[in-house]
Amino acid sequence: MCSHDRIKRSTGLLRAGGGVLAYDRRVTERAGGGVPRWLRRTVTVLVTIVAVVAALVIGLTVLPSNPPVAVSPGALTPEQAEAGYADLIAKDTADPTVLPECKSLDVRPTVPQLGVVLLFHGYTSCPNQFSALAGRLAAAGYRVLVPRWPEHGIADTDAEPNPVDGQELANFAMRTTAIALGLDKRTVVGGLSGGATLALWAAEHNAEVQRVVALAPFLGPTSVPTVLSHATGNAMRLAPNVDVWWNFSRKEADQVPRYSYAKFATKSLAGLMSLGSTLGATRSNAYVVHVLNGADASVDPAVVRALVGRQRDAGDLVSLYEFPASLQAPHAYVDPDDPANKIEQTLPALVDLFTTGATGLLTPS
Repeated sequence: MCSHDRIKRSTGLLRAGGGVLAYDRRVTERAGGGVPRWLRRTVTVLVTIVAVVAALVIGLTVLPSNPPVAVSPGALTPEQAEAGYADLIAKDTADPTVLPECKSLDVRPTVPQLGVVLLFHGYTSCPNQFSALAGRLAAAGYRVLVPRWPEHGIADTDAEPNPVDGQELANFAMRTTAIALGLDKRTVVGGLSGGATLALWAAEHNAEVQRVVALAPFLGPTSVPTVLSHATGNAMRLAPNVDVWWNFSRKEADQVPRYSYAKFATKSLAGLMSLGSTLGATRSNAYVVHVLNGADASVDPAVVRALVGRQRDAGDLVSLYEFPASLQAPHAYVDPDDPANKIEQTLPALVDLFTTGATGLLTPS
């Protein structure tokens, strides 16, 4: 037997045709070095998918988050500030879609005024969330403003009618902070969750704010690893908006409180993340107080502590307090319409922090 015949019979890979050695596809695909064709194709597809996803993640990670710009309306006189806030309340009152309890609040002190406290309610909530705390602060001598976020407190909907981007949120924070400072230079700002993010951002961009009290600031979804947070924010910012259930398992349940949206808008969440991404990069003249809730699984304490570190590195004076997990306080523990609220257990310490910047009821860390 010639050598050509031996090769042909032993491998099946070559055949003679018109004097030219040709590729025997049938035998090669059957042999394939012992790897079936379907497996090789599957591996190729999977490798391609992984490469594309990795490229997208890397691209979204290095892409700037396009944070909003602080646009100040300028210093307001007391008369301009009064008119500005009265206009907010008048618009809320005239809008039939706004729930009665969700109109912007203006709670006057019952004793000689010691200053103004500007409170930003949480994302997907409304001003009523802070009504109980506002009453306590007013009794302590502070005029309390709780403006309604754009697209919040709307009746008969489970999500914002229109998402609010980062620049709109920044403009809202700057405008209302200018009003508070116009009313009284002794201004303290504060907020819960997304509202705490707004408060921290407003304090960094308004040098006259004296103190900021941030209750569990929202810096990114806890379901997303920190290393992917920036990429996730960019993806939500660039993609079309989607309304997502906070808790899909409760989609058939009644909204409680009724003004608390059951869904969040990805565009709005991306806007909040863009605000939060800049925190700690600029020194704040305000004394900064962070308050964590040990039972709140929606906030990553490690991320907040990292922010505290950045703020201290920038030269800020920062204190950090935490309600113990044993209190079992829900995320919106200050909301009087949340059946699980912990108002009686938490408001005394919060009043201390807003009015003096310290409290003996909690241990600082």
